[in-house]
Amino acid sequence: MIGALPEVLPLRAEWVAAEEQLLPPFLGSALHGALGPALKRTACAFPSRSSCTGCILIERCAYPPMLAPGDRGAGVVEGVYGEAPRSLALAPEPGWTRSSGRPQRIRAGQLVPVRLSLIGRSIADLPLLVVALRRVGESGLGIPVVESTSRRRARLELARIEDLRTGTVVYEAAGERYTPPSAARPAAPAPASDAVVLSFVSPLRLKTAGRVASRISAPALVGALARRANALSILYGSGRSAVDEEAVSAVAERLTVDDSGLRLVHVRRYSSRQRARMEWPGLVGPLVLRGRRLPELWPLVQFGEQAQVGKGTALGFGRYLVCGP
Repeated sequence: MIGALPEVLPLRAEWVAAEEQLLPPFLGSALHGALGPALKRTACAFPSRSSCTGCILIERCAYPPMLAPGDRGAGVVEGVYGEAPRSLALAPEPGWTRSSGRPQRIRAGQLVPVRLSLIGRSIADLPLLVVALRRVGESGLGIPVVESTSRRRARLELARIEDLRTGTVVYEAAGERYTPPSAARPAAPAPASDAVVLSFVSPLRLKTAGRVASRISAPALVGALARRANALSILYGSGRSAVDEEAVSAVAERLTVDDSGLRLVHVRRYSSRQRARMEWPGLVGPLVLRGRRLPELWPLVQFGEQAQVGKGTALGFGRYLVCGP
């Protein structure tokens, strides 16, 4: 029912604020907007091109699968309409996930953490991502500082990057030390309990009939996890589906969901590519998944904790923590 899922490398990157600054309330979309140009500058051999389509290095370049806009998924992966899922998922850490409101004031010397997950073949491009994250810090993520003759963003200095699978540091700014990530440890066995709490720390965006769902059912959530796992496996993993979606759906029909802890939030962001202000609704908070057959889906639940779920994972949406029964 659930085969070999794509490898996921979850990372925690930490910057240190080089000066006092204001960061946007939802850090995910700000990081996405800054990381795309930084990664393109790092990886792209033809920076004057307006699109990756037709580039002779498109199959070898780190930028297109992680963050390049406009890559269509329709016709490539069954059930994917519009843009294909990215091989990079990112999200703010807990405590940095406010959807809207006032900017966050950061003191000089304060740590600014984010979680990033590389998926499948993009794990080999971690060194390029390290360089791009350094460049993000140099360019800044915050509200522009207005000076006498110019506008600029206050700097952040990339301090370290940790492999969350093993707890080892893969990059340390002190001494410019880089250590390739080691093999992942075996996955934890399924718990004996027939219930699990998924705490969404960044907004979950599941679409039903073209609209973002305000209530979540077990088939909708499990189906989204299965489709995402298969799309990522086809695009960046083994090249074939990893999950029997029909069998998984049959199990999901026997599960129940308590979504009373979820609340609707609206993330407001500015898209420089579309030159428009946008408002993205989503659900945050705890969700309880119950059922006697839940252990059969445990690999998929663990995969979603690392790779996220729903729409906008490259923008910081759909991250949850497995909190136990």
